[in-house]
Amino acid sequence: MKLKIPYGSSHLQVDVDDKHISGIVNPGDSSPANAKEIIIKALKNPLGTETLFKLANNINPAAAAVIISDVTRPVPYNVMLPPVLDELHRAGIQEKQVSIVIGTGCHRSNSKEETIKALGEKIYSSYKIVNHNCDGDLTYCGTMSDGTKLLLNSEVVQADLKAALGVIIPHKLAGFSGGAKAVLPGVSGRETISANHSMMKFPQVKEGNWQNNPVRKQMNEAARVVGLNFILNVITNNKNEVVEAVAGDAELAWEQGAKICRSLYEVPVPHKCPVTIVSCGGYPRDLNVYQAVKSIINAAVFTEKGGTIIACARCQEGYGDSIFAQWLKEAQAPGDIVKRFNDMYVLGGHKAYAVAELVKNHEVVLVSDLGPRDVNNLFMTYQPSLKKAFQYVEKKHGPDYRAWIIPYGALILQE
Repeated sequence: MKLKIPYGSSHLQVDVDDKHISGIVNPGDSSPANAKEIIIKALKNPLGTETLFKLANNINPAAAAVIISDVTRPVPYNVMLPPVLDELHRAGIQEKQVSIVIGTGCHRSNSKEETIKALGEKIYSSYKIVNHNCDGDLTYCGTMSDGTKLLLNSEVVQADLKAALGVIIPHKLAGFSGGAKAVLPGVSGRETISANHSMMKFPQVKEGNWQNNPVRKQMNEAARVVGLNFILNVITNNKNEVVEAVAGDAELAWEQGAKICRSLYEVPVPHKCPVTIVSCGGYPRDLNVYQAVKSIINAAVFTEKGGTIIACARCQEGYGDSIFAQWLKEAQAPGDIVKRFNDMYVLGGHKAYAVAELVKNHEVVLVSDLGPRDVNNLFMTYQPSLKKAFQYVEKKHGPDYRAWIIPYGALILQE
């Protein structure tokens, strides 16, 4: 068969003998809906709140903030933002009163070009656009119930009406993305984000779980403290096409969306293979190693202990986080990172820890834009092409090896 899997904004192709393919895992393989109709229906029928129009009418805000995700999340803002802005304007709120805040968390800022591509030139030129900075322009909002300092973006805090737009997909720490995650980590300070992510070792903190999940619980509390009034979240298929949408309360509406997402992305693991070929699903999920790691970890569930994961991730922006890169470059072996992480949690270092744990039991062959040295620093095996990677695994695992193919690894949710 001719294997074609996403890579950046394009695809990688290679001929593979059918005898090697145990199966192709395609989570979220659902037909798209009419995105505009689905979103308007959700806005007209919110869960747990009045409509955004009524909320805006009742609050009569001097300033409104609409939080969106950064470039690392493929969200169809071209169909989500216009009806939300229309509701605000119908309630008498002017363009100059609305700020669109890009919830970068601790990621880099969106570039002008990326923001225009996501929002369109008209929205970009008509509204105040703010890239969140987790190290500056923050307001202290007190401490949460566990003692964590809540530092939030001042533009959001000062707004009288706060709405958040996003996508719900499986997430390693929060169970699923979306909902209150727009506030924490989206528009939170580094100290607050670090405290939240430091709970990653709790057994309840895992993909697909939000009940009794301390990470999600803290996110919800942060959203309540800042007064997040309304959310609009979409559920998309593996091609980033809208399947369903939910709107309203940041917890009630989001939970309904999470249940829909679970039914879409949950896949069985009937057996493991010695080899798994995984793609992140292309841009923006393979923008850098920091983002790509989650797909490789998901592939490990399908791979025998001691087996090989061929990971296809373009990573045109390199490692994607300076602390993540520093920890990897300073380590002589994966165990060094594990010890360092156990001694002290550091945001960014947590992703290096995830890599160190991954390569304990699986070899990762990385096909990317990275050079051999950068791949070696990840404790992974460099191969210059997908064809060379297949030749490598055949030599290692023999001519009769079997493999799973996962074209959209970031979206896998194990049953």
